[in-house]
Amino acid sequence: MKKLLTVAAGLAITCLVVAFPRVSSAASDSINIGVGGAVAPDTSASAFFGEYEHALGNKVSVLGRVGGVNYSYDDGTYAEDGDVKGADIGVRIYPGGGMKGFFFGAGAGIWTSDWTFIDDKGTFYETRGKGTSDAVRLDLEVGGSFPLGSGPVSLMPSFHLGNFFSTGNTCTFTKGATGSCSNETDLGVYTLVSVSAGFAF
Repeated sequence: MKKLLTVAAGLAITCLVVAFPRVSSAASDSINIGVGGAVAPDTSASAFFGEYEHALGNKVSVLGRVGGVNYSYDDGTYAEDGDVKGADIGVRIYPGGGMKGFFFGAGAGIWTSDWTFIDDKGTFYETRGKGTSDAVRLDLEVGGSFPLGSGPVSLMPSFHLGNFFSTGNTCTFTKGATGSCSNETDLGVYTLVSVSAGFAF
């Protein structure tokens, strides 16, 4: 049910972005398809996403984004693997105009995650479990949009800094104990490097 609500939120966000009026007829829109990754102490993650970006004028655009993140965390004592899906709405500023060159932006959205964990790993007290969490994600980004030749395709590298703010969490043991547990997902502050292909129209 939560995954269905996430998809519905993504569609609603995309419709909202499309509904914004154009300020300039010279502005263009773009479909952006991308992948990303993060490597930090004890953590690795891969991301995939799709965006519909809609120009409001020469220097400002709004976007709707749907995507997913697969991550692993292991500090030797606690290990967690998770699958996160969600949708964002955001804004980008292009100082040079025309949805080209350097940009910076921000976004917010609703995300849900399914995760498994191992606590007290490798000890007599080891427990295992699984959980589901809901979160509001805030995301800041800097990047660029660089056209490949004179065609409609652009290369869009970017760097993201953000945080998942938990709004709900459930957890149950699957080994070493029974019933519900108090573990919470390790999702929180993150950095992510991504690259996408933008198709302007």
